[in-house]
Amino acid sequence: MQKIKIAIVPGDGICQEIFPYVDELIDKLNLEIQREYFEVGLNRLLKTGRAIDDETIEKIKQCNAVLFGANSTPKESLPGYRSPILSLRKELGLFVNLRPVKNYLSSRNINITIFRENTEGLYCQKERFIDENTVVAEKIVSRATTEKLARFAYKYAANHGMKRMTIVQKSNVLKLSDRFFLDICKQIGGEYPEIETSAEYIDAACYHLVRTPERFEGILTENLYGDVLSDLAAGISDGLGMAPSSSFGEKHALFEPVHGSAPDIVGRDIANPYAVVFSLILMLDYLQFHNASNKLRKAVYENLNENIVTPDLNGSYKLSETMGLLFKKV
Repeated sequence: MQKIKIAIVPGDGICQEIFPYVDELIDKLNLEIQREYFEVGLNRLLKTGRAIDDETIEKIKQCNAVLFGANSTPKESLPGYRSPILSLRKELGLFVNLRPVKNYLSSRNINITIFRENTEGLYCQKERFIDENTVVAEKIVSRATTEKLARFAYKYAANHGMKRMTIVQKSNVLKLSDRFFLDICKQIGGEYPEIETSAEYIDAACYHLVRTPERFEGILTENLYGDVLSDLAAGISDGLGMAPSSSFGEKHALFEPVHGSAPDIVGRDIANPYAVVFSLILMLDYLQFHNASNKLRKAVYENLNENIVTPDLNGSYKLSETMGLLFKKV
């Protein structure tokens, strides 16, 4: 049997401090996983002039899954700069971004899965000046990608016993693109009568997400809206430091923490590792290492129940202390 191979891409900032613990966890869990490491992001850009290149992307494609860290974005526009994560989403065909949002530390009843389209919309970065005073950004919504997204979302919801799906859009204003998206999603949703499908405009969804998050179970939405809703949902639960995500295509999968590279706390040993650890758990589930993922998940829950958390969660534990105590439970 061929050994599973994963790509480990630490990125920049605090993920450079957190990711070495991933190796220790994989070793502690006795997993037969081959690891290949790739440097992408701002650090590489400053050294080589490229944040990511085609050769790296092709090597990553040969792996069974990708564990990706946060990247720092250059403050100024640099010639030839390619966003590593946007490049990988496109080149790996990762059409859906799945973000589970669950509260572990607060008292709110939040258990939401956001299904975000991952390759189209405004994030296609098709922008142009039409004159010296006006810029136009194109928004792309295709039937093929929207159907794949909706089918993935409803199949996932059905397999996980979910009962409600909310399609979030702004079709009252964007009467072509967002109505097109909404109609396709509703058509696919009709194939799953056991799941209640509703629709909300993005502004109303933001309001209700803050006021009554328990009304949501599954959220199916476009790229930009999903980006906003994911961070908002993390903000009303336990914060970005606890938020993992996964992206899926027909052949590839990528797992990453939602938080950024946090350069202001680099080197202080206070970074929150749980979003990376939860992303690792999602990856282990995807690779069918269920015993290992359950063991690691149980260890994380025990840490959290003992309030072993870093300063961003009003805790007093350092990154090294948090992971050291986690290792003892694995």
